[in-house]
Amino acid sequence: DLIDGTDLRELGEAVGMDLYNGRIEIVCEETLPVGDPERVLVDAVEDVENAPSRGDLPDPDVDVHYKPIVDVQAFTRSTFETSVGVIHRIDRRDHVVIEADRSGPRLAPGGLVDLVGVEPISLIEAQATFGGGAERFGQSESAYREWAKTALCDRLATTVSYTGDNNVDYTQECRPSPGDVDLRSVEPLYVPRIEAEVELGEYTHGYEYDAAGNRHVVRDDGIRRCVHCETAGADAATYTYCENCGAISCETHTKTERLTGEPVCTGCAVTEDFLLATKHFFDEENAATFREEYEAMPPHQKAMENPYLTAGAAAVLLVVLFVAAAALI
Repeated sequence: DLIDGTDLRELGEAVGMDLYNGRIEIVCEETLPVGDPERVLVDAVEDVENAPSRGDLPDPDVDVHYKPIVDVQAFTRSTFETSVGVIHRIDRRDHVVIEADRSGPRLAPGGLVDLVGVEPISLIEAQATFGGGAERFGQSESAYREWAKTALCDRLATTVSYTGDNNVDYTQECRPSPGDVDLRSVEPLYVPRIEAEVELGEYTHGYEYDAAGNRHVVRDDGIRRCVHCETAGADAATYTYCENCGAISCETHTKTERLTGEPVCTGCAVTEDFLLATKHFFDEENAATFREEYEAMPPHQKAMENPYLTAGAAAVLLVVLFVAAAALI
């Protein structure tokens, strides 16, 4: 930890040793571009119903970290044959991205593959503009090559069913070996991990993503997420911003403020029953104002505060009248 791959290479050059192909730490000086974190956050907020306009949003807090990845393009060719002939064949190209921090190598989410097609920029220049530290690679390039081959073999493994010479059905696992994998390119790179937060009322809403200029892959969407339950992303049709407290809520936890007709979340709303129907208000003052309006309403308007109860009562009354009329006949 006291000396990194760059220092080792500089020492090697000073004494005439070529360490660039050895098993020392990967040195990378390029990163995908950071892009415009503020615009990305604002675009996410605009997906929320009743959200503040761009001009009314406070400045977000943005942190940038540069995460090490290894971009791998490989070609795998393998044939599996039994006494009945070829039962399976692999002949394909794969493009995978390995997350290469010190937590250990792992395949990155599929969306990250699309990001690495963006032209990289200088890591030093990106840090000069946006700040942020770069995490060191956890293993050597040779280790990532070996890991990538094993991971691809696991990924391409499949079980094949076939009928033998004796008309008996068999199954066989077909897994290519590391020798069947030809790594066409193995490129280290940094990807900016953006953590952006905006404070709205009583709540702070965060948005974490991997960036590549105008493209990004979401890691954690704290904007399109209900603060009152676990509903997030596509689990709800819409999310709505509550001006009263700053919450973003799903449809279940969003109501209509009875006095103003604006959205209000169940977390901050003051409730009161009118004709057995629960009404929601921004505060006690609004509830009191509507209470006065309700007292001044004629009976037919009061009845509309609970249309379901009114409709049910009307239906019962019609049934009673119908039965009474039938009895007279």
